[in-house]
Amino acid sequence: MAKRENNFIFGDTLGEGSFGAVILTTDKDDNKQYATKILDKQQIIKLKKHATVKRERDIMSMCHSPYIVKLFYTFQNPTSLFYVLELCPNRDMKYYFIKYGSFSEKVTQFYISEITMALKYLHSLNIFIEILNLK
Repeated sequence: MAKRENNFIFGDTLGEGSFGAVILTTDKDDNKQYATKILDKQQIIKLKKHATVKRERDIMSMCHSPYIVKLFYTFQNPTSLFYVLELCPNRDMKYYFIKYGSFSEKVTQFYISEITMALKYLHSLNIFIEILNLK
């Protein structure tokens, strides 16, 4: 079932990016929480990133792996694009790098294994990542 902007309650900001923000979002129908990436269309146009944004959406739509954040819905309004994503309540890697400074060898091995599995999955779909984002 397709969802629209008015199907959600938008809450706190979870993070910021070059095209917009990620907002904690609650579905009004079932109270399920998501992370919604809201992209500013003007910023995308200004930076000439149409193809990059479209490619990101297309790749996320194709992916069905526990190692990659799931994209549930996309929609837009006159000023923004919305990507309704799986909520990852344990924050991103940047948070833990700042909090702990470094990881033990065992923890590092665990995260490298997770990243490797994600890359292996993407490669199985003939998707090759130019820049690895640890968020």
